Amino acid sequence: MHLAVEGLQLRRDHRGVGRYVRRLLSAMPHELDALRITVGVRNTDDADVVARELHAIDALHGRLDVLPITEWSRGSYDVAWYPWNFVRVRPVAAAIVPTIHDLAPMLNVDGRWWKVVKRARARQQYRQSASAADHVLTGATGARDEIMARLDVAITRISVVPHAADEFRELADTAVTDALLSRLGVSGPFLFAIGSRERRKNLRVLFAAMERLHASNLGVPLVLAGGASTAGATPDWLRRAGFVTDVELAGLYAGAAAVVVPSRYEGFGLPVLEALTAGGAVVCADASTLPEVALGAALYFDPNDADELAQRLRSLLTDSSLNQSLRAAGQLRAGDFSWAASARGTLAAFATAIEHAD
Repeated sequence: MHLAVEGLQLRRDHRGVGRYVRRLLSAMPHELDALRITVGVRNTDDADVVARELHAIDALHGRLDVLPITEWSRGSYDVAWYPWNFVRVRPVAAAIVPTIHDLAPMLNVDGRWWKVVKRARARQQYRQSASAADHVLTGATGARDEIMARLDVAITRISVVPHAADEFRELADTAVTDALLSRLGVSGPFLFAIGSRERRKNLRVLFAAMERLHASNLGVPLVLAGGASTAGATPDWLRRAGFVTDVELAGLYAGAAAVVVPSRYEGFGLPVLEALTAGGAVVCADASTLPEVALGAALYFDPNDADELAQRLRSLLTDSSLNQSLRAAGQLRAGDFSWAASARGTLAAFATAIEHAD
């Protein structure tokens, strides 16, 4: 199989979808020996940088080329994979497979009416991509059902292939985590979340729950990683870690009294799985695909109910038996996912697309 990968964002995206692409590119050669991969990037400078990075992966030796997108699009391949939702530049010949992670850009999930033009443009892009696709990949059955309903894609043309987080199993380093927490002024129990400016990430309810905890004299700091910002003065219980390394992230997942994922809408909800894999105790919203990922290995709360979230956090802060049992359940649930399984499912979807295109 000669696989073309549209990697226009690969050089700059090292989280989220970028991580997903790198992990699958590393895993797929172990599942299919007769695999060649050609990645298309923005220009020759990106090609040099991405090629150096990917050629350092042993599994890709002798089977990988990285080309500027103009050269990539002139090629003929068995299948072309579009990991960032949209089918844009197409090669001369190939079966077409986008990974549609979620439909957030086309939905009014943050309530801001003035994004109507952007959402309309996204709806057009999604529909064009779904129409062009011989097969579609997505990470959860909830996302699949939404794609079926909103983009009119038949269930036979969609494969649900969950993501994984194997790398977080043994990644934490106590010295690294202790150094980060010391820099943040955290010396005891703490809560952890990953922040984003997107309203669907629901930090407002998390912050309201934190205020309730502190009002009840159960005050512990919240360590917030990522690029989220808040208006006004920073609460005295908030510790901003900014963007952290994977080693730091794994240590925060494992060391927190609870990892909070309050999102209202996710295509998969990778932080839930990462935290479970790292040994964290997870509290997440009973919304979107999050319960599908966690199953019985997390505590849930109504994403609109700060009181309920505060109660869940209070339980994990005061009940050590519950905390430990939740961590153990999380480790068991994490064992249901692996990048090897994701690679096998992805390759099977590619084979189905090739057959459909023929």
